[in-house]
Amino acid sequence: MSGIPSNPVFRSVLTACSIVVGLGLARAALGDALSVNLYHTGATLGPDEWAGVVRVPGWNNVVVPGGFGTSTNRSGFGPAPLTDLAGDPAATLTSSLESYYNGLSGAVGGSDGVLMAEYVSWDPPGDGDGRDDLGNVTVSGLGAAYTGPGYDVYVYADADRNDRTFTVTVNGRSIVGSDFSTFSGEFLRARGAGIDANYFLFEDLTAPQFTIDVASNTGRAAVNAIQVIANGFVPPEEPPPPPPPRPGDGPNIVVFVVDDMGWQDTSVPFHSSRTVWNDLYRTPSMERLASRGMVFTSAYAASPVCSPTRVCLMTGKNPARTGVTDWVGHGTSTNFLLESAVWRSAGLQPGDGNTTLPSVLRDAGYRTAHVGKAHFGQGSGADPTRLGFDINIGGSQVGSPRGSGSRGRYFAPF
Repeated sequence: MSGIPSNPVFRSVLTACSIVVGLGLARAALGDALSVNLYHTGATLGPDEWAGVVRVPGWNNVVVPGGFGTSTNRSGFGPAPLTDLAGDPAATLTSSLESYYNGLSGAVGGSDGVLMAEYVSWDPPGDGDGRDDLGNVTVSGLGAAYTGPGYDVYVYADADRNDRTFTVTVNGRSIVGSDFSTFSGEFLRARGAGIDANYFLFEDLTAPQFTIDVASNTGRAAVNAIQVIANGFVPPEEPPPPPPPRPGDGPNIVVFVVDDMGWQDTSVPFHSSRTVWNDLYRTPSMERLASRGMVFTSAYAASPVCSPTRVCLMTGKNPARTGVTDWVGHGTSTNFLLESAVWRSAGLQPGDGNTTLPSVLRDAGYRTAHVGKAHFGQGSGADPTRLGFDINIGGSQVGSPRGSGSRGRYFAPF
């Protein structure tokens, strides 16, 4: 075993095809770690972002083609060259999957949330559910830096369904774990059926390559990432976060963004005169706010849709400039007036050149918090803390209550 604390690391939503991993030219010290983040839309990690149970930077971002949704009639993907923590060539990832599903887990929690946000999933033939996905994923070229001392394999898994149990097998060893929750910052090691988990740990492998077979008790299973850690590897020390800015002298700021609220849906008239609908509703708190402040009777949202409006508020740009013109998660644009290259279906993303409102406030000495629905972007843009907020409570890529029945209600009981 690598000497790394057995801190939980990955929720497994794998299905029963195979992922074959073999690691190459890694050196001692920094070269004894290889980390792979699988993504399809935008959940990538920067070179200096630390993530994983074994917390390291330098993650290899490997794109799984096809975007969000089901991909069929494929001849696999790759080859994708992989580097170790020192930046040296270490392995090559290839896939022979003929079909698979790219999903979004809804995970949040800084860089770890990005790692767990997107997954590729498939299901083996022969289990009777009709999803007969042939093929596997292979990482080949494991060198003596791993095979000599031995190595541990971490398989991270988190899907959008929280009701499945998975069996992951690596070179004949099998581990069972259940996906009962969405990742929110804590890694949970698989320790048996009925116990919530988001990663599977296989210790003390020595072969020059290894194969990962996965199976789900229902539907497809998802794989988000893989880490290979040589025994004896000592992770570098993670730098401390930057100190918070000095508090500014400005006033406190609270902004409410309400989806689908009409201009007559309160007892405060947002018009030159009252209407019968203003007399139907009773919103005393809004009346108090209006009496102490300013009411705009000719103001308009940037868009009739939630995500474009929210991205506009975050960036100060209208939807034609941001390219976000429909709700995030809608998929590929079919509007012939907007070229697909312009339509940004993944929404707002960190590092995309946009200056966000919370980052401006931070530079002015404010600490910011986001509470409730975000729906700014998918992947890396799903977590508001990646877009400039200091704190996020509840915000993700999800635009409405999830699930069915009592799990998907807008009103109490939730």
